[in-house]
Amino acid sequence: MKEDKKFIFTFIAILAAVLLFFNLKFWQSQPLGILFFIIYLVINSYWLARILKKPLVFGFFLILYLIGFATAIPIVIYRITPLIFVVTLLVLTLIISLINHKTKIPNTKHQIPNTENNGIKLNKAVYCLLTVVYVLALWLLFRAR
Repeated sequence: MKEDKKFIFTFIAILAAVLLFFNLKFWQSQPLGILFFIIYLVINSYWLARILKKPLVFGFFLILYLIGFATAIPIVIYRITPLIFVVTLLVLTLIISLINHKTKIPNTKHQIPNTENNGIKLNKAVYCLLTVVYVLALWLLFRAR
């Protein structure tokens, strides 16, 4: 994904969230919901990874954490409805998009990667396992309502 100067990817992420709302409310098609959510996750995780200058996997887990944290607040007050969930996604998209446009990030494609010890190195299988566990937990949460 290149620079989002014309807010095209912002529009696509917002459109994916709105279509996810219509899917949750009216269509109730699981493949469509997964497709819209994956589009939303890919765009926002890319932006977060780019803003923080971290790998894409870091951005992916960070957006999942932010979604969980942002939806935890309405759980305490009321409950999660499809509207509250999608509004949370839209607000996160707008905030991340604005931060993405405010930060000046040089093109790091041809730079030598940093070889310092950045903490624990996990195998890709661990990331896949954590992703599967997270998706199953999310599925159980929505199934229980």
